[in-house]
Amino acid sequence: MGKTTTAGYIQLGVAQYAGALNETWWDRDLSIGGRVIVRDESGKTTSKLVKLDWPIARIPTLAPHFGVGMMGQNNKETQAVPIIGLDDPTSSAAGPLGPVGSFVSTQPPKLIVNWELELFDLQPATVGGMDKEFIFAGRIDDKLCSWAAFHGLLASDQKDDDGTIKMVALFDDEEIGSLLRQGAKGNFLPSVIERTVESLCGQEKTFGPGVIGQTYANSFLLSADVTHAVNPNFLSRYLQDHAPRLNVGICICADSNGHMTTDSVSTAILTRVCELSGCTPQVFQIRNDSRSGGTVGPSISSALGVRAADAGMPQLSMHSIRATCGSLDPGLGVKFFKAF
Repeated sequence: MGKTTTAGYIQLGVAQYAGALNETWWDRDLSIGGRVIVRDESGKTTSKLVKLDWPIARIPTLAPHFGVGMMGQNNKETQAVPIIGLDDPTSSAAGPLGPVGSFVSTQPPKLIVNWELELFDLQPATVGGMDKEFIFAGRIDDKLCSWAAFHGLLASDQKDDDGTIKMVALFDDEEIGSLLRQGAKGNFLPSVIERTVESLCGQEKTFGPGVIGQTYANSFLLSADVTHAVNPNFLSRYLQDHAPRLNVGICICADSNGHMTTDSVSTAILTRVCELSGCTPQVFQIRNDSRSGGTVGPSISSALGVRAADAGMPQLSMHSIRATCGSLDPGLGVKFFKAF
């Protein structure tokens, strides 16, 4: 990330992450946040989270009078660069980045060692629709399933003699292949499971590969990622009876080419969960002439050898800077994950 000046504008050098719909980022109020590595006067280096509370950046579009197409025809390197200010040719002193009292204003620039910062849409989430049946928000993918799974875990019953371990694992970098330390293809999840099983073995059972193998064989993985709600303007792009609706319930996802880990056995298990808990299951498989997205399900299930299925809550405008789900969907997700 660098800063340049062009035609009097101060611009911010950025790099895109994964397969975003970049055009939806234009003309939006963009703020910035993330992690910075700082070193204090004593020489101690620490990591701090930062977030500006005002829009610092904007990617301006070009009016149609110029005859330049703006939808999918722009160079991502040179024509989608955010502006963050105007240069002042009469001043050589740089002012503070943030207001009085903010973290960034208290940090001398020479003590900031490095940073990982991202632009984000500052507009808050809101409910919408005639009866407020929608949620319009950024970053629904995949905070929707993450939030629902976590609260479903907190709400679930647990008895001392259940003999089960209930877990929710949240991963980063799924959109770019998951092959990083914090990604689903790393060893974080199996390591946590193995350490947990080892701590529960005690004196009665010797911990080893056999115990871990039995644990995985007796386990079930639910790979939860948002899926495609039916878009009424593009109905022909969906298979018949594979058009998930908002505010209905969990959607079981399948793919014949292994982009999902669902099979007939795991589908029957999830369907039974819905029957016992009063949840309404939906199903989704993409058409043969479309490209299916992937999830962490195949990676984790193949690495651990556990039975598994893919299922998630539906949303509109996937990969856009601002998406839509049903206002009931977070609660319906909690209901399903609790039952699971």
